[in-house]
Amino acid sequence: MKKYLLLLFFAALMASCGKEEQKVKAYGAPKMVGKALADGYSCDSTHYYYNGDTIEVAQPSTFKVLGGGYAKDGYSAYYKGKEVQGAQGASFRWVAGDTAADVMDTYFKGEQQPLKSKKQ
Repeated sequence: MKKYLLLLFFAALMASCGKEEQKVKAYGAPKMVGKALADGYSCDSTHYYYNGDTIEVAQPSTFKVLGGGYAKDGYSAYYKGKEVQGAQGASFRWVAGDTAADVMDTYFKGEQQPLKSKKQ
């Protein structure tokens, strides 16, 4: 009888834990609001967030997480929730690690990198 009740208890517990409803708090885990996207980004029906802090997205319908902490929309690019100054969202892409680029410039940790001049 005890085994049956224990089995029934675990079955009820498992049935109540849907993937969408599961929230796990881990030490040092980023705070998430709404639906988790990737790299600390999340959204709900009206806003986008980075580690729980609201970010101002220029064109929400085109928002996309790229990787390495980078995201973009049709107009702007973002690094860890902060707008990347001077970046062109339409051509912005994540290269690798902390590096990204658009058609004009390269960015490291969200900062525009100066062009290196050739030695003469």
